Amino acid sequence: MEQKAPKPLTPRPASWEGRDAGLRRADQLAESILSLVEGLTQGPPADESVPPLGQTAGVGP
Repeated sequence: MEQKAPKPLTPRPASWEGRDAGLRRADQLAESILSLVEGLTQGPPADESVPPLGQTAGVGP
């Protein structure tokens, strides 16, 4: 019985290149969303905080 020679390696199909680009884009988008959510969970910076309800900034008692 003859043994067949291994098939030569073929380059990846062009459709895979598009998929890889899509995965990279999805990864970047996910990173941006996670960064945004992290900022929301930390709350606004102290200098942009809103005064408590019923109090107006800059007005004394």
